Parts: sequence; structure tokens; C-alpha cells
Amino acid sequence: MTAENTPAASLPTSRQRCDMRRAAMVLAAAVIPVAGAAPAQAALVNVPATHPALGQTAAAGIAATPAVAPARHLPTIPIQTAPSTVTRYVDVYMANVRSGPSMSNSVVGSVSRGTKVTGTIVNGWLKTSNGRYIGLSVLRSGSGSSSSSSSSSSSTVTRYVTAGVGNVRSGAGLGYGVVGTLSRDTKVTGTMTSNGWLKMSNGRYISGVILTSSSPSSSSSSGSSSSSSTVTRYVTAGAGNVRSGAGLGYRVVGTLSRDTKVTGTMTSNGWLKMSNGRYISGVILTSSSPSNSSSSGSSSSSSTVTRYVTAGAGNVRSGAGLGYRVVGTLSRDTKVTGTMTSNGWLKMSNGRYISSVILTSSRPQSSASRDDVSSGGSSSVSSNAVLREAEKYFGIMYVWGGETPAGFDCSGYTQYVHAQLGISLPRTAAQQQAFSTPVSNPQPGDLVFWGSPAWHVAIYAGDGQIYDSGRAGIPVQKRNMFSGVTGYGSVN
Repeated sequence: MTAENTPAASLPTSRQRCDMRRAAMVLAAAVIPVAGAAPAQAALVNVPATHPALGQTAAAGIAATPAVAPARHLPTIPIQTAPSTVTRYVDVYMANVRSGPSMSNSVVGSVSRGTKVTGTIVNGWLKTSNGRYIGLSVLRSGSGSSSSSSSSSSSTVTRYVTAGVGNVRSGAGLGYGVVGTLSRDTKVTGTMTSNGWLKMSNGRYISGVILTSSSPSSSSSSGSSSSSSTVTRYVTAGAGNVRSGAGLGYRVVGTLSRDTKVTGTMTSNGWLKMSNGRYISGVILTSSSPSNSSSSGSSSSSSTVTRYVTAGAGNVRSGAGLGYRVVGTLSRDTKVTGTMTSNGWLKMSNGRYISSVILTSSRPQSSASRDDVSSGGSSSVSSNAVLREAEKYFGIMYVWGGETPAGFDCSGYTQYVHAQLGISLPRTAAQQQAFSTPVSNPQPGDLVFWGSPAWHVAIYAGDGQIYDSGRAGIPVQKRNMFSGVTGYGSVN
């Protein structure tokens, strides 16, 4: 049969061929390539040769619909979610806050024990909302408490203070403010917190480090005698404080000069209870009798020496020791002559004494020395004399309960400085606050107090600065006065 004799119904019209071509192209474009599937050209649908219309279309180069590969899941793309916020609590006394998540980043602040912090964790650091960082090693995840720490037990316990003066704080940690003090052997009751502090019934806290569960045996708060044997001792300090009880927390009721002989019985906590019911610390006593000297000090040599006063106002005393009364003063560079005693005092020709600590054998170069005026009346110590004396002890490290150049606490430092100038101060900051005369316009040399009763004391240096022995780990130094000052006092 020839083409022209083919029935018209068996051949597609031009419109039909166009429609079939368009349908094939749409189907080919609708196939989504799948990873691993064969190319579309290799998956042509088998076109029956007997279908003249599609056969002709395929023969003309129109790709038929490719075969659809088995269904496969498309790769999963992770969805980024916002980092979750966590809450942590500071688990050390003071934690550094840094500018970045590394120890090499600078410290930009600190937070105290128990502080609640929130943020997101980045490489082992907690990033806070203000963009600062704290190491996770100093944080704990369980609150277990408020910032003041919770009680680890509801049981009430009884403890006794072992420190001379124990600080009472507003919260269970050294980062909280001091709100009072308790003296040695004071009985306290309360519940122990999870971080080792005793929470008392008034809501105040005291560290378990300075507490003991052992009641002071057979004694009052003044300390019991460890032996009924009477002993003899001699004072080794320039001026040894005599107290109303056997501990640094008791008030000073007098002083004894170097080499003074004392007798009494030793208490269980190392104090000598004298026959008059007063106490002096065994730390400043010795059992060795001072050789060839009296309490006024014997001359170590009969040779006459010449010295010059280095202090702004050097006290002249009735005896060779700080325990003797001041009977006059000598100004800086005054020339003095006399014989040296065995305990380091210069005995002048008029029978008066001046400490060699404030004397030099070098003649002043700036001015001619003044005449000896040791018989003159007493006068107040100048502010410059106080500051010069205070500066001598820069660099000495803080020691709790320290009151000598071997180590000072805050009030031990101020007491010692003034003792060298002939001014006898009580031992504790609170006692010095009560002893001093309040002033509203402090002058250099006056005392500065924090707290009422005071828990810290310093010497005012002028221009908003102080000299003090601040806390463990730092030395006596000059620094800017910090906030919280509650008053000033003059003792001169």
C-alpha cells in the first residue's frame, strides 16, 4: 500500500503531532534526577514499533519519557537551632570573668561564691548575656542553694569560736560583707550549710573553719588554766598588751614593757593568767631572764654615743621601754647624747630615754642639728610622723591575728605603727573605733573605719588614699580608699 492510499485516520494530523511532541517534552522536564540514577538518555521508554505516531516521534529525535528510578530519600540538611541557655552557680571564693573563652583573655571582672549566672556554653566556657566568659571548672550546675548556700542538714549544731576575732557575714562565703565579730570561745548554734558555714538563728553566717565542736574545757571565755603550777616569764615585745581575757578578742587593759617579769599560770590556749586576773599572750613571753638588766634596761656600754632623731616627733620616756610614760618629745634632726641600754634605748644625761629605732648615727646634711630639749613638755605626734612610720612596713604580708613586723592584720598594723610613736591603741578595729575621737574631716594620720562595729581599719594618707594591711595574699601598701567607709577617728 502506498502512502497516498493510507487511510487518513491512521496518520496523526499536524496538530496531533505538535501535541504529542509537547507532551513528551513536559514529561521529560518533570523527571527529578536522583543521585545514583542512570542518565535520562539511558532510560528511554520502550516505544512499540507498531505505534506509528510515537515511533515516528522517537525516530525524529524526540526523547520519550525516561523511566522513573525507585524512590529514594533526599539527603537531610541539619536545621540550625539557637543554643540553649543554662544556669550555673559559682563554686569558688572568687571567679574571674574574662573577655573571651580562654585563659589568655584579659580578666574584666569577678563574681563571688554562690552567684547565679546564666548563658550559653562555648568551648568549655559559659558565655554570659553581656558577652563575658567564665570557666565551667569554677561553676556547678546544681543550685542546691540560694546565693547564701542552703543548709546541708536541718539539725541544729553547737560550735565554739577558735579565732581571736571571728568575722560574722551576711552570707555563706568570704565574698559577703562583714556585719559583726565574735570573740574566741563564743558559743554559737545553728545549721551547717552545704559549703561549710554555720547559719545562725539571726540569719548571719560564720565560717566553719574557725569553729570547733569541742567546748572550752573547764573554763570560762577567758580560758582555763592548763596547769596550777606558777611560772615566771619575761616580756619580749617592746610593749606587750595586757588583756581582760585569754584571747586577742578581749580588750586591752594595759601594757608591759620589754623584759618585765610576770608570774602566773598558763591557760589551755597559751596565755599567762597573772595574779591580778589579767592576761598576756605567751607568744611575747620568754622563760629566759634578761641578762644583767632591769625593766628600765641596763647600760650595755659605758661609752657615750651621739645620735640624731629621725622621726618627726620622737617620744622621750621615763624608762627604757614603750610601757613607760611619755615625758617629752624631740623633733627631727635633734642631736642627743648618752649611753645605750641592753634593750636598745638611749639613756640621756637627764635620766630620760629615747628609742634607738628612731635614731641615727649619721649627722643630718640638710640642716644643723638642734639642741637637746628632752626635758620639754609633751606634744601631739605630727601626721607626717605617723605616715613615715607607717611607710616603714610596706611589703609585709598580711597575717591573720598578726601584730608584729613578722606579719600584720589590719588593726595589728595600725596598733603597731602608733605604738612606735608612743600611742597605745586597743587591738581590734572595733575597739580602735570606740577608742578614737570621731572626726568628719580626716587629716593624714587619722584612722579610717569600715563597718559599725568596724571590721576594717586603715591609716588615712590624704588625697583619698590609705595605708593598710588589707587581706590575705596582699602586703601592707598605699592604695585608693575603697567604698563603704563608715567614719574617721583621731587618736593623736
